[in-house]
Amino acid sequence: GTLAVLTFGATVQHLKRAETGIDSTAAVSSIIGYLWSNVGSIMLFTLLGASVDQTKLDGKIVGFGFLTVLIGLVGRCIATWLSAMPLREWTFKEKCFTMVTWCPKATVQAALATHALDFVNKSVKDRKPEYVNNDSFVQLMTDRAEVILTTAVLSIIMTAPLFAVLMSITGKLWLTQEDAPLVGAAAEVSEPPATTIGSSVAAPAGAAADGRPRKRSRGDSLQAVAAEFMGEGADAAASSTQAPAADPPAGEARRERG
Repeated sequence: GTLAVLTFGATVQHLKRAETGIDSTAAVSSIIGYLWSNVGSIMLFTLLGASVDQTKLDGKIVGFGFLTVLIGLVGRCIATWLSAMPLREWTFKEKCFTMVTWCPKATVQAALATHALDFVNKSVKDRKPEYVNNDSFVQLMTDRAEVILTTAVLSIIMTAPLFAVLMSITGKLWLTQEDAPLVGAAAEVSEPPATTIGSSVAAPAGAAADGRPRKRSRGDSLQAVAAEFMGEGADAAASSTQAPAADPPAGEARRERG
C-alpha cells in the first residue's frame, strides 16, 4: 500500500512536469488534498466505526483504554518537550504549543486499528496450524484484537476534537507572527523619491513617516544592503565623472592675443 502511494505520486508528478514543464507539486497536492478530505478520510473513519462491535464493549476495557491513552499522551508531551529544549530561539510558549500539536492522533490510528483483527481473520481463513481446531486460542486472539481496535477508536475520540480546538485557541495566544521580508524592498530603496526645495525633511532610518520608531523586520537587513550598494555605486560614478573646464571670458582671450 505504501509503495503504491509513493509510485502514484511520483508518476503523477512526472506526467505533470512533462505536460506543463513546471517542476511544482502544488497542483498535485491540491488534487490529493481534495480527494482525501472529500473521499478518503470519510471512507476511512466510516469503515473504522463500522468495524467496532458495540455489543462486546465493556466498561473495564474502556476504562483501561482511557488510562492507556492518557499515559501515552503524558509520555508524548514529555518527549516533545525534551526534543524542543535545545531550540534556544523558541520561547516557552512556542514549546508548549509544540506539545499541543503532537497530542492529537487520528489518521494513523484509524489506518492501523483493524490490522490485528484482520490478521486473526486471515489466519483463520488460511487455516494456520495454531488456529486450526483451537477455538479457545482463536477467541483469545479475537478478543485481544478487539481491545486494540477499541483503544485506537477511543484515542481518536479523546484527542482529535479536543486538541484541534486547543490548537486553534493556543495558537492565537502563544504564537506571534513576524513580518516577512518584502520582495520589492531593494527596488524601493534603490529609487528614492525626488525632493524639491521647500519639501519636508525625510524621516531618519528606523523611523516611520510620522517620526515614531517602527518595529524592525526581517526586510531591514535587505534594505540596508541594497542602500549601501546603491550608495557605493553613486559615489564611484560621481568620482569618475568630472565637470568640463569652463571657457575663459572673451576679454581675457583678447588680452592674450594682444
